[in-house]
Amino acid sequence: MTVTPLLKLWLGFVIIIILMHLFRVNFGPTIPAGLLPIFLGLHDYVFAISTTIFTFVIMLAAYRMLKQAKLPNGAATFRKKTDTLIISIVLCLWIGFAFGTNLEVIVVPPVFALIFESFHAEKFAWRMIPPRLAVLTITAGLAVTVHHLLPESIIWVGVINVVITSVLCKLLKAPVPVAFGVSLMPLRSINGCSCSLSTVQK
Repeated sequence: MTVTPLLKLWLGFVIIIILMHLFRVNFGPTIPAGLLPIFLGLHDYVFAISTTIFTFVIMLAAYRMLKQAKLPNGAATFRKKTDTLIISIVLCLWIGFAFGTNLEVIVVPPVFALIFESFHAEKFAWRMIPPRLAVLTITAGLAVTVHHLLPESIIWVGVINVVITSVLCKLLKAPVPVAFGVSLMPLRSINGCSCSLSTVQK
């Protein structure tokens, strides 16, 4: 049985959301970590192994260095299944629409994470939307610009884009971690592989 690229994305997305609910994980970057191998055409386990190792190291460092917070005595609040179902259906329909029309503006995995974090936040105000939208939009535009200016330098493109994203988050007072993922998406083009529908369809 041949699994189509669209079905791969749908299955991958649904499996990630189900696992996040089963393990009660609110960690937004889980979504891009699961979908990026499909978007980037990664076919070995290096990505999975390196992600596991670096995540463990970072979590261990945070545990050792940061002040430990006391966990609440009661049950931790978690996403409402109805909200998750609605958001998931909308995003799956968008993916299907992008494939059906061959639209080259498919929502990248880091933005998926932002959508889930925004809709599931305990406190969310409309005034939070403009700065976050501005950070992601400007980051995406500048990331592509830097890539065109330095098409052969993967290191400099990555460093410059991360610095730009950090400055934007501080200037606009909008801490948007997924913006760093967006800023690094053009790096795949340097290696001759574009992060678009054409990549997923290979």
